[in-house]
Amino acid sequence: MSSSCIDRPAPARLSAVSWEERREGWRARGVADGYDRVRFSGPLDRRKHRNDARRVLGLLARVGPAPLSILDVPVGTGRMVGDLEGAGHRVTGVDLSAAMLGAGGGAAGGGAVLGEIERLPFADGA
Repeated sequence: MSSSCIDRPAPARLSAVSWEERREGWRARGVADGYDRVRFSGPLDRRKHRNDARRVLGLLARVGPAPLSILDVPVGTGRMVGDLEGAGHRVTGVDLSAAMLGAGGGAAGGGAVLGEIERLPFADGA
């Protein structure tokens, strides 16, 4: 008798890891090293990126003409920054990992800011 997915134990849930543990994991040295290469370098990954960028730029075109001020949170290594800036938008990237910002998230023309999504480092209405 073959086993089915019902017979297998459920994988450990991501929610079992505390937010603090996840936050520290993203801040750890070495996380940014090779991040894009590992996560986004295959042909299907590049195709997905092109499709994602096309969708995002299409949605932004409905908001208004470039240049728009875009806040990319979490910006990570800045994977979408080039597409956004290439379309004429001003991008500010925020990430809790200085290493991710240094790996490319800091390429944002509007700047790169170390911060957390729960407590954005900007004044109200900025």
